[in-house]
Amino acid sequence: GSRPTGETRSWPGNSGNGVFEPITSGTYYTSPRDKERHPGEYDTWGPFSYRLHEGLTTRPINRLLGRSGGFHFHGGTSFGTAGCIEFTDFGESNDLLEFDELIRNYGQEIRVQVDYK
Repeated sequence: GSRPTGETRSWPGNSGNGVFEPITSGTYYTSPRDKERHPGEYDTWGPFSYRLHEGLTTRPINRLLGRSGGFHFHGGTSFGTAGCIEFTDFGESNDLLEFDELIRNYGQEIRVQVDYK
């Protein structure tokens, strides 16, 4: 199917932790049905996350780097990830809740562009 177009939003975040490499820049996808809840794992994950699906260019790059995927957007109260994207104001942050609201209101798969500046 075709990829949706629509509003563009951006948020600051971080990825990796000095042991695990950050997520590869490029295009990923997620949707409302990719939301996962994490009861009892607030420190690491925050209250919920969204699974990210790799795009046509990110998948082969990640495999060349020896990474099998399993990337998420999430919060958490401790800094650092194993390659997921974590919003910079951790926990049940305004940024994470804004992303949650955007994806629920959009109601379908959205494109996520990871870009390091």
